[in-house]
Amino acid sequence: MVKLVDTLGLGSNSFKRVGVQLPSLVKMDYAITSMLAVIKTGLMNRESSIIVPYKSLNRGFLNLLYKEGFINGFIPFKEEKKKIEIVLKYHHGKPTISDIVVFSTLSRKLYISCATLWKLDTSTQTFVLSTTKGMLTGVQAKKNNIGGELICLIR
Repeated sequence: MVKLVDTLGLGSNSFKRVGVQLPSLVKMDYAITSMLAVIKTGLMNRESSIIVPYKSLNRGFLNLLYKEGFINGFIPFKEEKKKIEIVLKYHHGKPTISDIVVFSTLSRKLYISCATLWKLDTSTQTFVLSTTKGMLTGVQAKKNNIGGELICLIR
């Protein structure tokens, strides 16, 4: 949880008046890293499915994982609209995701250009980028000739 200190002495609503929107940005970035940690833990514990909070950014990331074949699917709850169930995928008893390395965190954003992306090996690993065209893999970003924020690496 982020605690904002009122150094100006303007009161508790001073951050909204000044136009600082840090809490919403923090929650959005925290949602992705939190979801990745839950996925990692679920795979280590051989869970068949896990539940994560519903965020539009999470849904875009899960859609990318599904298209790339890393998960069997995801189902938003109808009763509780703020949760998503992720059905994890295993091949011969081993998880399809062997490792997730997070690059961008709350305190450190890592941006990568398309020229740098061409230098990386994408044959055995999948890079996930947040771009102006949405969440893309490294291969998709190369095809679109676009760079972005490097979210994570999936092996």
